Amino acid sequence: MIQLTALQIKLAEQLLLSVKKNERNVTYKELAGRVNPPIHHRHVGKNIGQVSILCHELGLPLLSAKVINQSTHTVGDGFYPLLKMMGIPTEGKTEAELCKEQIKAIRECTEWYKLEDYLGLNVGMPRPVPKLDPKLLDAKRPQGYLRSVDVLNNCFGNEYLGKTYEGWMRGAIAFQSGGEDYSVWFPKLAVNGKAASSSGWINIISSGGSLIEEFGSENTFIPDNNIVFVFAKQGSEPYFFKGVFRADFDRSTEEHHYYLKIADIADLRGAVPTIYYYIDEDRVDNDLISDLGKEDSFVPADGFDYNGKPEPVPKPLTTGGRIVYPRDRRRAINALAHAGYVCEIDPQHPTFIRKKSGKQYTEPHHLVPMSQQSRFPVSLDVEENIVSLCSTCHNHIHYGKGSEELLKKLYAVRKEALRSAGINITEEELLLFYDL
Repeated sequence: MIQLTALQIKLAEQLLLSVKKNERNVTYKELAGRVNPPIHHRHVGKNIGQVSILCHELGLPLLSAKVINQSTHTVGDGFYPLLKMMGIPTEGKTEAELCKEQIKAIRECTEWYKLEDYLGLNVGMPRPVPKLDPKLLDAKRPQGYLRSVDVLNNCFGNEYLGKTYEGWMRGAIAFQSGGEDYSVWFPKLAVNGKAASSSGWINIISSGGSLIEEFGSENTFIPDNNIVFVFAKQGSEPYFFKGVFRADFDRSTEEHHYYLKIADIADLRGAVPTIYYYIDEDRVDNDLISDLGKEDSFVPADGFDYNGKPEPVPKPLTTGGRIVYPRDRRRAINALAHAGYVCEIDPQHPTFIRKKSGKQYTEPHHLVPMSQQSRFPVSLDVEENIVSLCSTCHNHIHYGKGSEELLKKLYAVRKEALRSAGINITEEELLLFYDL
């Protein structure tokens, strides 16, 4: 694979940004002025030719087709010999037709992230979203269904179908599996506070999606200990999976029902549903920090280099009916050592010296939360995903306003390390995991 110079990488970065902005063309002079520091436009031609050679080796269209002469509005003289050199068919086609083909291919290409990754850039080119198995429900990446029967057929299948509860909420299918009672509920959410169905019941979901309230005039109540898979719609929208909910019996009355979300993800591919209940991330973090503070557990490392390879997902544990992925204490210690026992937000942030180890006190934090492990095919409990933070920054991320900027800063520094560990995630996806 061809290796680009520093200047050629800068030009490739600007061309990718041009693709991202849907620019049809950019002139030699414009491109020369966009690199930092700017260069003379006569230095562009040969260098973008090298970029196109790399594009061809990666199976991508030739980016140099975007670059045109300001006065003639055509590509440079070296573009067509480049096509022939790389074995791209040119016979029977005019130069204009060949250029138009490449421009069309550039616009339609969905794999520019390959060039971005190969060059180690941070352009944010779109990445393919893997097609989800309809039986793997994910409220943060829901699939839309026009009819409730489409939900049942695609997500649950005949083995899950049961009977509708008599005298209970309409549009709900009940079933039993593994000795547990479940329901699939299809509420129509209120629009401007008005009931969306003829039953007269009003269904409202909170802005964060964690609470559904149901108001009505009928004296009905909800069955005890029932887990509810909620697929809701609003207006003419399709049904979308909103999460797994459970009734809040302490607050509910016969005319006002409350449902609390207990999970975003459920796997219906097995003999019984597997529900990935919310993990109290703060509590688990605190348990790990407390464990590191024990006299016999914190054995400091003097330094640590990342392995740079994916690790298998750890075997989950079931505690109190909840699925929890264990944390490896040694990996947390390694991550703190890699950071030099300083806060990765700002190494100058004040801290103190641990009594037993003589190292500065910092706290480990999983940047991609372990509560999201079920979304990834590789382990999140790896050093590449554990950051070292002072107590103030750690609490700021969990509880403070403005935590978005801290997370963006950590992501910018860690994104390449995350990718090396097989943790492929965008900045936007990371912020979504923190409800930002």
